Amino acid sequence: MLRPNGNPPYPVIMLVPGCSGFVANNGINVYDERAAELQAAGNLVVYVDYVGVRMQTNCAHVGLMEVKADILGAAKWAAAQSAVDASRISVIGWSYGGGGVLGRRQ
Repeated sequence: MLRPNGNPPYPVIMLVPGCSGFVANNGINVYDERAAELQAAGNLVVYVDYVGVRMQTNCAHVGLMEVKADILGAAKWAAAQSAVDASRISVIGWSYGGGGVLGRRQ
């Protein structure tokens, strides 16, 4: 979680990675870059790490309904935080994570 400067309550943007999780590709971590931009714009950023929490290196053994459940769980957790504006929770998903955002069945 990345907390912005300024006074709460903060809007939340949850980031859901593609199949490889929150790893750098060719030395560039696009997730961290986007998170920093969103944080600088005043958003509290939450990483929804459906790969890492299962101690996996990719999404091969993670179903989209599990990703969806992790996103909903993270949203519920974020909404309960005192520094959060629960009416302003958004989510961005890349690739496989986007499938979880849409809640599609596998």
